[in-house]
Amino acid sequence: MAVLPDAGEDVLGAPDPHVTIVWGGELEEAEGHVVPELRSLVQFSARFHAPFSAMVVGTDMFGQNEEQTHVLRLEAPQFYFLRNIFEQYSKSEYGFKPHLSVPSPPVRYPDSILFKRLALWLGDSRVESAERITYRLGTGELCES
Repeated sequence: MAVLPDAGEDVLGAPDPHVTIVWGGELEEAEGHVVPELRSLVQFSARFHAPFSAMVVGTDMFGQNEEQTHVLRLEAPQFYFLRNIFEQYSKSEYGFKPHLSVPSPPVRYPDSILFKRLALWLGDSRVESAERITYRLGTGELCES
């Protein structure tokens, strides 16, 4: 599950700007009831959580060696509200640190980023064929992109 800015919004050149709320593990390892359950919960959560602005509180590097990536560190209570809803599905070994990956270290970065969508990505989000189900925050309406 991830929150996203509005479609097409440029966030420092990030190719797919998002904040992962929960990484649910590999799709093929999910129990049969989990995916339909998550679809319903993501839509329900999108309906009852309004769009929100997150403060950019700094930059950081995540990962090790060649796997390092530049990130913007973000803060907003909504990240933690959503995390509490979905935490039971988390398969991540890392603690929750709201961040958005960017392609290079920003010299200047925005004071805040507006998040308007909640998504469930099934499969590898770096692969075109991964199924992406995205809803508008505040309405729960299905987004086209």
